[in-house]
Amino acid sequence: MTSASESQGERAAEIEAAFRRANEVLYRRFQELGAADLAPFLCECGDDRCTQTIRLTLEEYEEARGRPGRFVVVPGHVILEVERVVEAGERYEVVEKPSRTS
Repeated sequence: MTSASESQGERAAEIEAAFRRANEVLYRRFQELGAADLAPFLCECGDDRCTQTIRLTLEEYEEARGRPGRFVVVPGHVILEVERVVEAGERYEVVEKPSRTS
């Protein structure tokens, strides 16, 4: 039997993975275009209703993606029950799912 927080965590992980796949497509396209400024990426939070974007340099996105269990979100979009903030800035936060860091 799974707890409510486990179910919430699993659903959030599915949503985050979908946003991540979309951002990977955006990232490749921005690379092809030689984007040098801030580029818009989707918030990778676990809320399927979220439509906010985050402006990142390609380097910031690469660094945030350095570990598979990390996601880039709009500040304040962390789900405290299943993830923790590992980097916080004005424009974005990087969250980590402790169970997905290995």
